[in-house]
Amino acid sequence: MYNRIVLLRGIGMPGLIGIDFGAINIKTGYLKRGKVHFVKDEYGSDNLENVVFISKRGDIYIGKSAVEKSMWNSRNVVEDLKDNLKFTGSYLLNGKRYSSADLVSVIFKKIKDIYERISGNRDVNSFISIPPINPLEASCLLYKAALDSGFKNVSLLEEYMAAYYYFLDKFPENGKVVLLLDFGGGGIRASVMVRREPLPEVIFAIYDRTVGGRQIDQKVTAYLVKKFYNNTLIDLMKEPFGYRKLLFESRKAKESLSYSNRVNINIPFISANANGAVHFEEKLTRYELEELIAPLIKRTLLKLRAEMVKYGIRVKDIDEVFLTGGSSVIPFFVREIENMFTFSKLIVDNTGKTVSNGLMVFKNISTAGHVITASRSYGIETYMGEYYPVIGKGEILPVVKRVSVTTVRDFQRAVKVKIYSGDKKRARNNDFLEAVELRDIKRARRGEPTIDLYFFIDMNGRLKVLVHDLDTGRLKNVYFNSNKKEIDFGSFKGKPNLKVSSYAG
Repeated sequence: MYNRIVLLRGIGMPGLIGIDFGAINIKTGYLKRGKVHFVKDEYGSDNLENVVFISKRGDIYIGKSAVEKSMWNSRNVVEDLKDNLKFTGSYLLNGKRYSSADLVSVIFKKIKDIYERISGNRDVNSFISIPPINPLEASCLLYKAALDSGFKNVSLLEEYMAAYYYFLDKFPENGKVVLLLDFGGGGIRASVMVRREPLPEVIFAIYDRTVGGRQIDQKVTAYLVKKFYNNTLIDLMKEPFGYRKLLFESRKAKESLSYSNRVNINIPFISANANGAVHFEEKLTRYELEELIAPLIKRTLLKLRAEMVKYGIRVKDIDEVFLTGGSSVIPFFVREIENMFTFSKLIVDNTGKTVSNGLMVFKNISTAGHVITASRSYGIETYMGEYYPVIGKGEILPVVKRVSVTTVRDFQRAVKVKIYSGDKKRARNNDFLEAVELRDIKRARRGEPTIDLYFFIDMNGRLKVLVHDLDTGRLKNVYFNSNKKEIDFGSFKGKPNLKVSSYAG
């Protein structure tokens, strides 16, 4: 059994940072003299708000400065990046389109610049958490954005696995059942796992996006807007500045109510009427907050209980419960968990830094060789029939790698990409997995089209391939597993992605 404290006393990884890409805040940890420290922004906070603002001149603001700018212009701000980690779609900001990858890359570039200033290290590698929303596409997009922002090497790990490694030294002996509850800004993820080495056995995992910290903030804000309207007949829902100011004050109030029973919210000059300026002065009690969020949390716990019944897990079968995430400190949530799991030992870490810490712990463990690695290489056949490995044998899982391909003839109308597994120089001497055939591609000179292929192997060794047509933006997903290869082309509006080549560039 690995001990977290001993691991963190190691020499660490110079130039390595662990990024917890949260829905509300982004936390970035790094090792210094055997301890995990956190990157702080220009305001001295280790919480970098996951907010991007584009000014009329095209200037890009990140974090708290973006929040402040967005108070006066709520149309050119993006706050839902984690929920929309997709290659398709874009944001129209001040007349210019930005993809999710573009904006994430800007955030990563700022994190990298801050770390370089405080460390003096220009050779920076990143370790990024994979969110539970659309993990294949999100993983590939985060990988691309990190490379575009200048990171030398990029590794990824599922959020719940990072939290697992953070709590590793607190876990019971092998065979015991653990419930990990991550109550973050984007939702609640519940994972029931059995302690194994080197990887836990995940019995099931659910993710409820309806009860995250951001959703609670919105619910509290709507409640306060209604109270304000009843007193003043001013609807802040129709006033972008007033609403956004109240939204961020509601978040502070929610956090304060985890430690006090009542909080006063005072916002001067929030609006105006015929009599002049109007100030916002309201109180919010813990009882009112719990009345608002109780139905959301109880609904999630009912889903958890139903899933446990489905898998034949009784409440008393859970040996330990771990609570993490920024919202796990909410007293009502903790009480509900205590009442539900009376047989279990409850361990709470509400610092919001669990995932960042876990990323660094996992990297230390991987250095010692106590991880799962790819047993074979995976790649494609080139135009000349040679085997081009994309993921090499021995890569630490999970792993994402990208290769760009193009056409080999002028005005080529159809292409085929053959996926192989093995170590031989000639493709035909390796194990053939699947051929992805693409028809009706755009007429163009050879070498002009560019298509990215992302190979992703998760912690369980399952291979997934995502094909991204840079010309049309369309995607195609190919899934494999250890027993039987399966292809799922997904559903698309219009024609599917039909633009790739058999030449590895």
